[in-house]
Amino acid sequence: MKTGLRKSGIEIIGEVPWGTHICEFYRNKEDMVDILVPYFKAGLENNEFCMWIPSEPFDKKEAMEAMQKEIPGFDKYLKGGQIEIVSYSEWYLKDGPFNAQRIFNEWIDKLKQVLARGYDGLRATGDTFWLEEKMWKGFTVYEEGINVSIDQFKMIALCLYPIEKCNASEILEVVSNHPIVIIRQENRWKLIESSERKRLEGKLRKYNDELETRIQERTAELLTTNEALKIEISRCLNMENALRNSEENLNPFLQLKRLEKVQGWDYQ
Repeated sequence: MKTGLRKSGIEIIGEVPWGTHICEFYRNKEDMVDILVPYFKAGLENNEFCMWIPSEPFDKKEAMEAMQKEIPGFDKYLKGGQIEIVSYSEWYLKDGPFNAQRIFNEWIDKLKQVLARGYDGLRATGDTFWLEEKMWKGFTVYEEGINVSIDQFKMIALCLYPIEKCNASEILEVVSNHPIVIIRQENRWKLIESSERKRLEGKLRKYNDELETRIQERTAELLTTNEALKIEISRCLNMENALRNSEENLNPFLQLKRLEKVQGWDYQ
């Protein structure tokens, strides 16, 4: 579906084809608004259906207010049904625990609906702030599926990740699943392109390898300490047994009792 170009609305990115998968690492609400306002404005002005799935700390009400404040005529688009704001719980967790295949199917169904209504395509964004650690693996599988298949559809997706909630390994997974990654550094937006992404992936992999090595070394140290402790305990037990035997040998009463048993003496 890499035919024709669409305005992304994001200055540093420019025009993009259908099937583009973007990631924004953000630190606060201002970072989100700075990107989402021009992103959605471009979609609304170019006959695209727009969908925003916010999460804490940016709830549905705040999302609506931000769009109304920054996009001229936003209420007209909203009343006309060209943009939909749905909370993460209503979309990702609507029918129970997160299920990658179910959500993927929901997106395809939504795309069919908007195309049937005469829109050029679907422009969406989802905030991942709600993700719990136990859900991360399943969501990564979902992102991988989106990344390898989105270019077949008239869709543009912008995924929002709170960078302060992501560890090095998670950042690596996110970067690997998004061809375009943006982040604000020193009050300027930076585009992590292919070469930069490869460099970052290399650094993150190196960090993970070093962390793994440290964990293995620490584990080996603990095992060694554990073995040494076992040897010391065994030595102490042997010494205790030897001492007990020694005490018994030095006790004349016990010695006499042993002789009674051996000789069959009876003093009664």
